[in-house]
Amino acid sequence: MQKTSKDQGDWVKGRCTVCRDVTRHTVLAAEGEKLTLVRCNQCEDQHKFKSPPPSKAEKVVIAAARAKAKSEAADRERWAQMRPEMTDDRAKNYSMDGLFRKKDVIKHPVFGFGMVEKKAGPRKVEVLFADGRKVMRCQ
Repeated sequence: MQKTSKDQGDWVKGRCTVCRDVTRHTVLAAEGEKLTLVRCNQCEDQHKFKSPPPSKAEKVVIAAARAKAKSEAADRERWAQMRPEMTDDRAKNYSMDGLFRKKDVIKHPVFGFGMVEKKAGPRKVEVLFADGRKVMRCQ
């Protein structure tokens, strides 16, 4: 079993306030999961724990997650604006053999009402549902 929390005496990588670099530190005090006091193993200074900056790969992952969250929020807002237009009399029942065009309202047995956003390739359309975008097969 791998330990996730750090105890007194464990080593961690962190930013040293004196060295101005990422160095190994010894944990002196912790409150649950949060490290409160550490000692730099290089300069022996004691200070509050400061986590190291994210690597380039971590920054890319963080930026992608933010972009995805922003896109999903915009989709939810668009869905809320379009939902009043989606009625049973206007909706086509979804079928993989059906023909759908942009702005067609479809009714899917699992995902519910959706609106065709665009053609997503041969025999595929992208549909905006309440729980997000889905690529659906069609004619």
